[in-house]
Amino acid sequence: MAEPPATTGPLVFTQDTQSNTAAILAAAEMVRQNDYLKLRNAQLQEDVASLAADNERLRQELERIVGRRAL
Repeated sequence: MAEPPATTGPLVFTQDTQSNTAAILAAAEMVRQNDYLKLRNAQLQEDVASLAADNERLRQELERIVGRRAL
């Protein structure tokens, strides 16, 4: 099995290397944003469920006070 060539001297970044690095950083940022949006979506779904429960509770309270079916 052949051994990889030894590197001598400083690393040289080519345009391809810079493009690949930028793509990797962009992908990492998208993953971070996606994780944030998933968390935010879950929080908002909880808020909607809570508001729906509050709405139902208030509707029942109104029915009790008015004495007839509300809305």
